Order: sequence, then C-alpha cells, then structure tokens
Amino acid sequence: MQTPLPEQGVHGGQVHTYAQALGLQPSDFLDFSANINPVIPEVDWSKVTQATASSLPNYPPHRPSDDTLTALLAQRFAMPVEYVQLCPAISLTLHLLFAALRPQHTVLFTPIYGEYWQAAKRYSTYLIDYSVPANQWCPKQHPIPKHALVVLVNPSTPQGHFIAPQAWQALFAAVQASEAWLLVDEAFLPFIGLASHLSARQWIGHYSRLIVLQSLTKFYACPGVRLGVLFCQKPLAALNAIPWPLSTFDRLWMIEALQDSTHAANSWAHLAAARRTFLPQLAALPWVKQILPGTVNFVLLELSQPAEKIAQTLMTQRILTRPVHSFGLSPYHLRLAIKSREANQQLLQTCQTLESELCSI
Repeated sequence: MQTPLPEQGVHGGQVHTYAQALGLQPSDFLDFSANINPVIPEVDWSKVTQATASSLPNYPPHRPSDDTLTALLAQRFAMPVEYVQLCPAISLTLHLLFAALRPQHTVLFTPIYGEYWQAAKRYSTYLIDYSVPANQWCPKQHPIPKHALVVLVNPSTPQGHFIAPQAWQALFAAVQASEAWLLVDEAFLPFIGLASHLSARQWIGHYSRLIVLQSLTKFYACPGVRLGVLFCQKPLAALNAIPWPLSTFDRLWMIEALQDSTHAANSWAHLAAARRTFLPQLAALPWVKQILPGTVNFVLLELSQPAEKIAQTLMTQRILTRPVHSFGLSPYHLRLAIKSREANQQLLQTCQTLESELCSI
C-alpha cells in the first residue's frame, strides 16, 4: 500500500500521519524528515512527574517573566533576563508576531520555512522575496522599505548554511536606517554553538526592533514540548496577550533539560562524528549527485532522481525523508536529518538494498 506524501509545505515529522494510514505505531518508522537532535538531555523523570502531579490542579504561571525557566534560559544564552520572553511553539509565535505588526512590506530572505510565506501573505500588503544570502545583500538591488518587517533564517533551512552576523552587518545597518523590524530565526544555531558572538542576540541592546526567535525543541530533542523563546529589548504585546503561554509539563520538563550541563558538548561531539562518517557514505550513493555543504544537524542532497519518488520508495521501508520544493528549491532536492549512528546506518543499508529500484525511478 502506498501512502501519499503530506501536502506541499507541511512541516516535516508527519510520522503520526503515516502510522495511522498504515495501521502502525510511530516507533515503527525512522523519521529523517524532522531535524531533531538524537542526543537527548538527561532528565530526572521522577522529579518531573512528581512536580507535574502536584502542579496540575493549578493554572500555570500567567506571566512567568521571573520564572526559573526564564532565568535558566537567560544564563544558557548569555542574555539579560529582561530580554528573554517565553513563547509557545515557534510556528504559532511567528504568526502572532505578523498579526501584531501587520507590516505593509515584508522582506523574506529565501529559501525559507513555508510558514513565513503564509504569515507574510496573510498579514502584509506587499511581499518582497530576496533570494540571496544575507552577506550578499546589495542596497541598490535589494532596498529595505521604510518600517518593513525583514525576516531571515540563520543557519538557513533547508541548506544548513551559517553566516556569522559580522558578515551581514551592512544589512543590519540598513534595517536600522529604515526603522524596519528585523526578525532572525536561529532555530538551528545551537547545533553550531551557544555563544553570543555567533548570534544576532549580540545586537539586541542596540536596536529595539530586533527580534531573535529561538526554537528549543530541536536542540533539546523534545518536539512534543511546544515551547520556544524569543529575545528582544521589550516584552512584545502580541505574546503578553496569551493568558497561559506554556503548559505546566512543558515548563517543568525544560527546566530539568536545561540543567544537564553535558548536553551541549555531547550534541556537538555526536554531530561532528556523524558528519565525518555519514556524509561521505551518503555521497557515495549512485542517485546522489552532490551533498550541498552545511554545518547543522541535517544535510541537503541534490539527486539524479525526483526527490518525491525517492521519498515514496524509502517510505515503503518505513523511512521518512523531506523533499524541499516547498521551500522554493528544485524537485531534485531532498533534506535528511542526521540521526543516531544506528539510524544513519540503517538508512544507508536500506538505500543499498533498494539501489536498483532507486536508480531506475
């Protein structure tokens, strides 16, 4: 039985959709479509369970600005606590931000996550697409309209390119001169490092219209915990309007995860080792034309065969992957997460078993 791929532009990680369609469990699949850290933080589950049980009868904190979680995040990301604002899942948060700002002009540096397209089309009058990296921005070719909302993702997705903020300071200066909002999505930056000099966070104290979005679920391996954080000079009214932005369990689990002092180093070590071994093996597959260079926990492949056909064939073996034409790339590009050593090897073995079928698509 063949199950069609999810609708174009839908977020990766649709394992429940496939499991339900095939009468299987999510654990029956290897999900390379969602870029989740295979290194899981050490969490004292008994402590989380006990704290959750005692807290569930009460509403969660209405405004957890001085909460333990906020303080831990401020420490982890080296930010003043007053610049840290907890938020629900990043996809929801970006829609809330667009709805609150309602910019006449939105500038997207593309390719970009499809939710930004949807939010810009819904809440902006004019949508401007600049298909250049931020460090190749040119003021004459890519003007920044007055009071626009400028959005860029760094490291980029689906390419996985990281551009040090110092390399696009000219763009930041132009945004300031235009009194525009700058929204920088750094969902995958923790896979490179947590230091402030790697992040646009370093500029927040100098510009009140800079917002840095930081997903927590990818690096901390908890997509079921719908929690993110944004960094900005002043609390944003769009998020303050949410009475209880975080669930009790989400908050308590993340507090525990952030206290694992070894998690970041373990994650970076695993990723470095996996990139040394897994990527050359992927590049040797006959239907892979090239691996496009990146620096995070996923890899973008250019294929000799249509990506959706490759994805469908692998799905028959219960392996999920991510065609990325919804990002604006060609139908011959496929994104794969970098997972555990065992999962990576299982993917390679499956590809070798299906070699004749995959090459003849």
